[in-house]
Amino acid sequence: MTFIHPRKNWNIVNYALMGLVCAVAAGAMTLIMLYNHTVGFSHGASANREEARKVEAINAELKERILSFFAPDEIGKFALFYGLVPEKNPQYVEIAKKWNFALDF
Repeated sequence: MTFIHPRKNWNIVNYALMGLVCAVAAGAMTLIMLYNHTVGFSHGASANREEARKVEAINAELKERILSFFAPDEIGKFALFYGLVPEKNPQYVEIAKKWNFALDF
């Protein structure tokens, strides 16, 4: 009767080939995972870019609204609403002479 022993006569080439196959499989899995992370990062970056564009648009609208409050017509309406009148001879606050050195900075 004949007994078959499949691993009885494995030589170094068979072990090297098996190691190479495992290394290639591990490398392929690593590359697939790296590609998935890269694609995920790319999608996240494009979503962040789109969000930044929306924020810039909102920022521009807010700036326009703020600057519209300082338009000459709006300032005139504000003055009329609160009963403000322009003064013919305004008196301004003067800084004492001892602080002139601070103005040089």
